Amino acid sequence: MLELETGQHEQIAVQKTGRQPLPLYIQLTLLIVVVLAGTMALFVYQTVSQEAETLSYIYRTQTQALAKKIAVFSRDSFTGGDFSELDSMMKNTQIPWNLDMTIMDAGGKILKKVIIGRRDFVAPNYENKFFQPPKEFTPVFEQRYGWFHIWEPVLGETVPLGWIRLSYSLKITKNIEKRVWKSALENGLPIIIGSVSLLLIFLWRPIRAIRGATDFALRLDELRGETISIDRSFLEVYQLGNALNQASLRLTSQDKSLSQSKERLQAVVSELESQKYALDQHAIVSVVDINGNIHYVNDKFCEVSGFSRDELVGQSQLIQYPQDYPTEFFEQLWQTIAQGKLWHGEIKQRKNDGGSFWADTTIVPFLDKRGVPYKYYMIRTDVSDRKDVEEQLTEKNKVLELLRDGLEEEVNQRTKDLKKANAELEKLNQVKSEFISIVSHELRTPLTSIKSFAEILYDDAGDMALETQQKYLSIIDKESDRLGRLISDVLDLQKIDAGKNVWKDIAVDLNNIVGDCAETFAAKCKERQLNLNLNLLDSDAWVLADPDKLTQVVTNLLSNAIKFTDQGDIEIKMCMALNEIQTAYFKLSVHDSGIGISEQEQEKIFERFHQVDGSQTRERGGSGLGLSICKEIVEHYGGTISVQSVLGEGSTFIVCLDACEQKKKLGEILIENGMLTEKQLDEALKQQQ
Repeated sequence: MLELETGQHEQIAVQKTGRQPLPLYIQLTLLIVVVLAGTMALFVYQTVSQEAETLSYIYRTQTQALAKKIAVFSRDSFTGGDFSELDSMMKNTQIPWNLDMTIMDAGGKILKKVIIGRRDFVAPNYENKFFQPPKEFTPVFEQRYGWFHIWEPVLGETVPLGWIRLSYSLKITKNIEKRVWKSALENGLPIIIGSVSLLLIFLWRPIRAIRGATDFALRLDELRGETISIDRSFLEVYQLGNALNQASLRLTSQDKSLSQSKERLQAVVSELESQKYALDQHAIVSVVDINGNIHYVNDKFCEVSGFSRDELVGQSQLIQYPQDYPTEFFEQLWQTIAQGKLWHGEIKQRKNDGGSFWADTTIVPFLDKRGVPYKYYMIRTDVSDRKDVEEQLTEKNKVLELLRDGLEEEVNQRTKDLKKANAELEKLNQVKSEFISIVSHELRTPLTSIKSFAEILYDDAGDMALETQQKYLSIIDKESDRLGRLISDVLDLQKIDAGKNVWKDIAVDLNNIVGDCAETFAAKCKERQLNLNLNLLDSDAWVLADPDKLTQVVTNLLSNAIKFTDQGDIEIKMCMALNEIQTAYFKLSVHDSGIGISEQEQEKIFERFHQVDGSQTRERGGSGLGLSICKEIVEHYGGTISVQSVLGEGSTFIVCLDACEQKKKLGEILIENGMLTEKQLDEALKQQQ
C-alpha cells in the first residue's frame, strides 16, 4: 500500500489547486460577507431606482404643467411682443429645482431666455447641440446631453404663435442616488459586521470539531486502529467522526488481507514466470502496441530471426516481414485484431541475413476496460520444415495437374481436329459430288450436241442444204470450244493445286490485253444484241504479270458478263489510282446489266465449284471454276479481285494490279528482234525451273 507521510496531503492539495487552501471558517466568513453585502446592495439599488424614477416623474409632470401655464399666459405677449408681464409671473413662481426657459417664435427664432429657480444658476450653452423646434405643433419631450427638454406650443386663435421650451438638468436624480448609497453604507456596514461576528461564534464549535476530524484523517495511515472522541452536538460532525473511526478499523483489517494477498500474488507471479520460461523455450513471442510498433521480443525471436533486441524494439512490426508481402493480407489481419478478435494463421517472416522462415502465428489482443485493444501478444512457432514439405507436394501436384490438363487439352484438340477434318472431308465429298455432277453435265452437254449434229451430217449430208450444214458445223464448233474451256479450267486448277503452273513475270500493257479481249468478244456481243462500251487509258498501263494469265482473267470476266446478260450494256473501264502509301495501281472494272448477285452469294462467289444459281448455270453453262482461277491468278501477282452487285440490276467485277515501270527482259528483246520465238523462250524457262 502507498503510505503518505504527515504533511503530504497538504502538499498534494497545493499541487492540484496551485495555492494553499483557506480554512473553512475563513471561507464561511467571506461567503457571509458577500451574501449580506450583495443583498444590501440589491436592496439599495432597487430603492434608489424607484426613488429616482418617482422624482423624475414628479419633475416631468410639474414642468409640463408649468409649460402649459406659461404658454396660455404668454399668448398676449406673443401678439403684442411685450414679455414684461411674463417676467413678473416668473419672479413669483417658486419651484425646488432650476429651469431654463427659452421663448421662440413659430420659425424657431429665440425671443427671450429666462432662468427659473436660483438666480445664481447659469444655464449651459447647448443651443448648437439641438435641432430646431418640432415640425408639428404638439407637445414634445426630449432627453439629450444630460438635460430633459419639454416643447410646448403657443397657439393663437387661427395660427401657431411660437414655442415655450423648459429644460432641467438630469443631475438632480444622480445627486439623490449618491445620498441614498451613502446612507446605506453608513447604516449597513455595522449590521454586516455584527451578523458575521454572531455567525462565527455559533459555528466555532462545529468548525473546531471538523478540524480535529481532518487532522485525524490526514494521519490515518499512522493512527490506523485508533479512534477519536466524537462531539454529538452536530449530526454531520458526529457522522464524519464515526466514519473515520470505522475507516481506521477497516485499515487494520485490510492490512491483514493485503499481507495474505501479497503472498498469493507472489505465488501466482512465480507460477507465471515458470510458464513464461517454458513458453520462451518453445515459442517466438513479441508484443506490439496499437500503432504496430514492437515493445518486446523474447530470446527465441532473436535466435530464429537473427535480429538483436535493440534492432527490433521500437521499430515497426513490418520490419519482420518481406517487402513483397501483399498489403491486403495485413489490412485484413489488423481489421480483425482491432475489433478485439483472436487471429490465427501462417505468416512468412524475414530473417536478418535476407532469408525467411514460416511461422504458425496466434495474435491475442489485450483489451482495456472499454473493450478496446491497447496491445497485442504475438505467439509463433517455426513451421518452415513442414512448409517446405507442403510446397514440394504442391509443386508436384501442380506438375501432375499440368500433365493432366495437357493430356486433356491434347485430347480435346485432337478431338476438335478430327471433327474439323471430318467436316472438311464431308465438305470435300459434297464438293466432289457437285464437281462430278457439274463436270459430267458440262461434258455430256457439248458431247451430246457434237455427236447428234455429227450423226445428222453423216446420215443426211448429201440431201442437206449448204446453209444448214454450215449451221450444224457452227454448233459443233461452239460446243467443241465449250468443251475445251471446261477441260482447260480443270487442268489449270490441277496445276495450281499441284504447284506446277508456270508463271511469267514480265512487263505487259494491260490496256492492250483488255483491248484485244474486247475485240474478241465484240462479235459475240453483237450476236446477243448487247452494247459493248470500252474505256481504256490514254497511256500505257504497265503491270508485272503473265500476259496469257491476264488474258484468261479478262476473258473469263467478259464471258460471264455476256453469259448472264440478256439485254443492255457491257462496259469495260480502265483507270489509274493511288493507294494509302501513294503507290500507283491500275483498276479494271467489267460491268454488266445482267441478273445480278445477292449479298449472300457475293461472299462465296470466288470459291471453287460455287455457282450462283444452279438453274441459271444449267441454262447458261459453267463449271464454277472460272472465278476461283481468276482469284488465284490475280492474287499471285499481288492484286485483288472483288465484286459489286445488286440483284436484278447487274454486277461489276473489279481487278486491281500494281503499276510497274516498262522494263523489257532479255527474252522479250530477243523475240522482238526475231532472234528467238515464244515457244523457244517457254522451253528455256521450263528447263531453267
